[in-house]
Amino acid sequence: MLQARFVSALVLLPLVVVLVIVGGWVYALAVILFLTIGGHEYVGAMRAGGYHPYHRLLMLTIVLIGLGQAAGFLPGLLAPALTAFLVVAMLAMLASYSDGDHLPTINYGITVTGALYIGWLGGHIIAIRQLPDGLYWTLIAALCTGFADVGAYLVGRAVGRHPMAPIVSPSKTWEGYLGGAITAAGCGALVGAFSAASGAAITPAEGALLGLVAGIVSPAGDLAMSTFKRMVKIKNFSNLIPGHGGMLDRLDSVLVGVTVCYYVIVYLLRD
Repeated sequence: MLQARFVSALVLLPLVVVLVIVGGWVYALAVILFLTIGGHEYVGAMRAGGYHPYHRLLMLTIVLIGLGQAAGFLPGLLAPALTAFLVVAMLAMLASYSDGDHLPTINYGITVTGALYIGWLGGHIIAIRQLPDGLYWTLIAALCTGFADVGAYLVGRAVGRHPMAPIVSPSKTWEGYLGGAITAAGCGALVGAFSAASGAAITPAEGALLGLVAGIVSPAGDLAMSTFKRMVKIKNFSNLIPGHGGMLDRLDSVLVGVTVCYYVIVYLLRD
């Protein structure tokens, strides 16, 4: 398992870095593709658990949010777009109930949660690349989120003694969580220093702060999706990536970590 995780990471990491460097529509469309794969996995997992989220509506919402952010007009349309989505989802709930759905409100909630978690949070993966020095901010946020997971795994295996969420994820420990946050901060400092040397208006201290934030908040995404997996009694959302599970198993922490990092950059570091 560990060997498979390592080989998959060797393949995926360069691909992600190249996409971030290229940027533009190539990057945005790749992100949208990854998000739609995650959305499809989410729907499949919920169906395996006996629930019936509105597949087409959820997928369409993920794609439209991604395209809207890539085109640059999503922020101005956010309020009416969110309202329209909720109304359409309500109509879908009524229609499904009329067709015999015995869990209409639960399926409605699962659909809304998936669309906002994967689609809305996922839009920030595109938005952060569009910021000034977005190439470097994206690398810091994404790499630090990934290294937080690696640090937590290694430290947790070595010295983990106190379970962090024993019901949801028994293998996660507070020692691992702290190790992940420190690892992410160190990664942020290194990438921040590289960014500054490359001419970006980013300091190693800012990189370390952003890495620390990513390391602190990103496990919430992992634990949230682990709760869903526990609910439907599955280990992974799919087996798409050897040693890692599905696309959503890889994105769950990134979605939260990058989104929070985006707002830290916009409101604190670039105020």
